[in-house]
Amino acid sequence: MHRLMISARGLTVVLGGKTVIDNVDLDIHEGKLTALIGRSGAGKSTLLRVLNRSVKFTGTYMFSENGHLQDASRMNVLDFRRNAVLVDQVPTAIPDTVDNNIRFVCDYWKIPCPTSRIDELLDTVDLDLDGAQRMDINSLSTGQLQRVHLARALALDPPLLLLDEPTSALDAINKENVERILRRLVDSGRTIVMVTHDLRQAERIADHCILLENGRKILDAPHGQFFKDIENETDADILRDLLEVD
Repeated sequence: MHRLMISARGLTVVLGGKTVIDNVDLDIHEGKLTALIGRSGAGKSTLLRVLNRSVKFTGTYMFSENGHLQDASRMNVLDFRRNAVLVDQVPTAIPDTVDNNIRFVCDYWKIPCPTSRIDELLDTVDLDLDGAQRMDINSLSTGQLQRVHLARALALDPPLLLLDEPTSALDAINKENVERILRRLVDSGRTIVMVTHDLRQAERIADHCILLENGRKILDAPHGQFFKDIENETDADILRDLLEVD
């Protein structure tokens, strides 16, 4: 049985007078890939940012520290974000080389990052091009750039990776490459929460799925049970939109 990384109850977010996350309970287990699924505007990305503590919320949020669930709101927020690293849908690169994009994060957190460590990180994300470290970041393809940002997040060795639609801007081949990397990370013990609006993608790589609509959780189950239940318990319009992804 995998231990809990996160246990949250009654998570609620109100922005501009509108409730965008509505009383959501959430359990995230260690060593699993949990997919937050939903249509545009369902609240997926906002909920992901709650988990990174970059959006104000009400409710109870417990996060595992040294194997024990602690009140996340009582933790130093910057230290917390090092443990729950958010990779945005379109991450920001600095106009420099690949290795300096990774070292930038390491230097901020005062983490040693020798050339051998960068080689290891690039190998982890299957970016093993000759001379990749010294390549200009602007010379990379979108798929390669996304993998550099993933390597940059992994440089912090976080217990939890939070990914906001990491393949949405990628073609089919690069999407498959990133999915393979994510699955390999989880199979080696990493915990990932990933936002997607692609139901088929969740079916391919997720261990656990949570379906959101209008800020509410409408289905929450392990992979096998989720895909047994979704056709019977989900509005036909929602299901159609989640399947009609390019």
